[in-house]
Amino acid sequence: MDTQAAESGRGRRRQIAATARASKLVTTRRKPTIFVLHNTRASCSLFGLERQPASHLPVWFALGQGTNYIKIDRWCRWEVCSAMLFLPDPQGALRITQDINERLADSLDAMAKAVSKAGVLSHKALTVGRSIRARRQIAPDYFARYFEILKAVEADDIPRSVHLLEDLSEIVEHGMGPSPSSNRRHANLGALEVFSWADLDPKRRLRYAGLFAAEDAETLSLLAPPAEEVERMREEIDTALQRLDRHLPAFAAEIRVLLSEIVMCRAAERESSFAGASTFYIWGAVFMNPAAYEGGLAVIQGLVIESTHALLYGLSEGGSFLRDQSPRVVRLVGGQEPDPVDGTFHSAVVAARLHYVLQQLMDKRALDAAEAARARELSAHSLNRFIECDAALGDESRFADIGRAVLRETRQQLQISSSKAA
Repeated sequence: MDTQAAESGRGRRRQIAATARASKLVTTRRKPTIFVLHNTRASCSLFGLERQPASHLPVWFALGQGTNYIKIDRWCRWEVCSAMLFLPDPQGALRITQDINERLADSLDAMAKAVSKAGVLSHKALTVGRSIRARRQIAPDYFARYFEILKAVEADDIPRSVHLLEDLSEIVEHGMGPSPSSNRRHANLGALEVFSWADLDPKRRLRYAGLFAAEDAETLSLLAPPAEEVERMREEIDTALQRLDRHLPAFAAEIRVLLSEIVMCRAAERESSFAGASTFYIWGAVFMNPAAYEGGLAVIQGLVIESTHALLYGLSEGGSFLRDQSPRVVRLVGGQEPDPVDGTFHSAVVAARLHYVLQQLMDKRALDAAEAARARELSAHSLNRFIECDAALGDESRFADIGRAVLRETRQQLQISSSKAA
């Protein structure tokens, strides 16, 4: 009897392994990028323009031999033709978010179907993708859980895959419980929540921190900042968004669409330069160290940087902007590192958008004298940073359609902005 049970167990594992291989974890780009933000405290330092890529997971799970799950050409044609790629466009950002949420649901449907061939799933877990589609807003933690499930499936870990799918289905059905900031005073930010690392339950902290872990490096050690710093930052973010509402309302609206959580955190002493981090694995959430953002202009700067990274994640679905003639099949273990060109691409667009926002705020006389002086410094530095990155990026032909379109529009807008400034 024990021999039969053992053979049955091995058979089920072979079955899920075969299903996973037949299904293939397919992306049309390289693996998604994690950016960790370091504050160098240089005289004109720009938070977020010197980010280092970490390790990466495949993005979407799909069923079917040779399936190209991410039909990137279809939605890139829509994106290139119908949305602004550099100037703020909240409606375009909303469509990107809705598209990514739909892909998450489709991927969960396919994954649950694959797991059910080797393990027993409840109807609720089997239809978790359908349940997610019915939700008005998708929490960043759903994406973190998705990648956690994806890792278990790729490892052929049937019990863990089943457990995680069942757990996610419970969370989707009953909700995530009280908001981390529901028992604390928080700013009126609409759907955007600002809270401390300490407000997250331990499992969620572990899940988030694990997604910043590199396969060949230590996990980023995140800690809670002092409570008074969290409160200060919460108020600063509220004030910054109100100022953007008055002077750049489209940008403020876009930020609220792209970001749903700002988690206040700090790193261990050995990582004292840490200013923030973001990743496609936790879509909709960004992590910021209050100590790195002193004053209203610095907070506006941080929001522009983080929302621009989120926009780029959305446009590329966490993948590469480089041209890739054939879809890649990549595994969670031993996969390729991202091309450094994508880091340069992010830095170029972030620098350009920051330059644009600072110029707009100065033109509209939205800054006091001290802020205006600092904005002039930062604007010049961000323009120089863009020029440096743009030169490294070179010819547009090396990029996929969406990458070419983003780069072309960014270059055009910077030409216009530079001409006006001159």
